[in-house]
Amino acid sequence: MPAELRCVVPELIIPASPVLSDWLVMQTLVGQEERVVERLRRQFLPEDEVAHPRRRLQLRQQGVYVDTMKTLFPGYLFFRGHCVDAAAFRERILSLTRSRCELPGMVRILGQGQRPMPIYEHEAQLIWSMMNEAEVIDYSQVCFVGATVKIVRGPLLGHEGIIRRVNRRKGRVTVEMQLFGAVNCTDLGVEYLEVTAGGCPR
Repeated sequence: MPAELRCVVPELIIPASPVLSDWLVMQTLVGQEERVVERLRRQFLPEDEVAHPRRRLQLRQQGVYVDTMKTLFPGYLFFRGHCVDAAAFRERILSLTRSRCELPGMVRILGQGQRPMPIYEHEAQLIWSMMNEAEVIDYSQVCFVGATVKIVRGPLLGHEGIIRRVNRRKGRVTVEMQLFGAVNCTDLGVEYLEVTAGGCPR
């Protein structure tokens, strides 16, 4: 079987009238995400109102595959923008913007012009549904039936429609995820299960 297979999957469904979520996006220098998250949680925001989604991948180092953690969207993290009223929301944004010197690695808060813009609810739900309590998208377990890949268990179960390519040799799949309606391709780790006479394990 070839190392790389392309999956025939349904198109990603986008709501006709997408609803905005409570979550905003902060851009950081790539590689500085964890540093910014730690400072945000320590000085500015409650721990559960900051999120740094990551993914487990196997990377080859000196001929050996090892587990690594990678930021889901390099250079971006998430924080809640909801507050008791509009004034409190504006104050939170202004406080973070003014405190850039105390947040090394922070670049800006994403939005339209000068207006911070939350991500869509369906985008947030997809990310949060796949993360575990440690904010990590763990490996999904998959098996092949002929040339068809089947998700058996794990974070991708029920989300087969976002898979765009499978790389069996590297143990990963390429998926399409959205931010602000724009498509981002990223790799997620998978584990392969052997197919038995009865088919894929349950």
